[in-house]
This record gives sequence, structure tokens and C-alpha cells, in this order.
Amino acid sequence: MSNNEIFDKLVLAAQNFCDWAENEPTDTENEARIGLQNMSLLYAALLGLAGLDLPDEEDFDSEKRIPIDQWRNVYDRFDSLPITSYIDVINPLQNDDELIRTDLQEELADIYQDVAEGLELYKSGLKNDGLWHWRLTFEYHWGRRLLSVMNTLHAYFEDKANWEVFSSSTK
Repeated sequence: MSNNEIFDKLVLAAQNFCDWAENEPTDTENEARIGLQNMSLLYAALLGLAGLDLPDEEDFDSEKRIPIDQWRNVYDRFDSLPITSYIDVINPLQNDDELIRTDLQEELADIYQDVAEGLELYKSGLKNDGLWHWRLTFEYHWGRRLLSVMNTLHAYFEDKANWEVFSSSTK
């Protein structure tokens, strides 16, 4: 796969994730399904970017910030998911067994913010800046958080929901 194909795949995954986050929710089970699918594709697309030598940033001072009211709308929108919080481990590689209760809506809204800011940079013509933004925020901020949310939604389907909802999925 060429770099451009990897970039296109990432942009599509980021756009789909942001569209899901910004649109009106459907029913609870479909929200969990659509979210899990979009998050899985986004994670896979970012892994494709991880080992690439990226071009230099175009503008080291470039920044696109998502307004707080937009973040809040996305946060509120994630109330449609069947789970509002979950137990997480701060670092699964340490044996300190420190567990924390994590707000699922806040995690997803923060992930949305980083993904949407990278998408804004990319779409505004600062493609390299967008790619770097995604890569760095994924590696150091939200990559593991995304996996924790995905693990939680997977557990929801494993314990309480109907996996058959995936066979009728369209997005």
C-alpha cells in the first residue's frame, strides 16, 4: 500500500469517526455497534501511519482548536451509549494494580477533539501537519484510551447485547 493510500484510508476513518460523533444518535445498541466499528477502523488506520517517515510539518505553529461548545455537544451526544463509565488500569505493564473509574463520554469526546483537529488541519491544506497531529496525539494521548473504550464496548456485546446487530450493519 502506498503512502497516499494509507493517508486516504486514515482521512476516511477520521471523517467517519467525526461524522458519527457529530450526528444525532440512533438506538443504544446501534450506537455501540457503529462506534465500535468506527473506532476499530480508526485504530487500524493510525497503525498504518505509525512506521512511516512523514514529511516535515508545513507550519510548526499551525493549530486548529475545536471550540469547547462543540466538544460539549459531542460529550453530551455520547450519553446515547449503553455505558457511561468503566474500570481501567493506568498502566497494564506495571504491577501496582491501580484501577480507576473512567468517564467513557469524556474519553470519547477527548479522542474526537484530537481526531477532528487533525482532520481540520489536513482539510485546510496543511496535510503534513494533520498527519503529524494524528500520529503524535495517537501515540501519546488517545491510542490506548481508544483501545480501552473499544474493550469496554466489546465487553458490552459479550455480556449484554446481541452480536447479530453486526450482521445488519451498513456503516
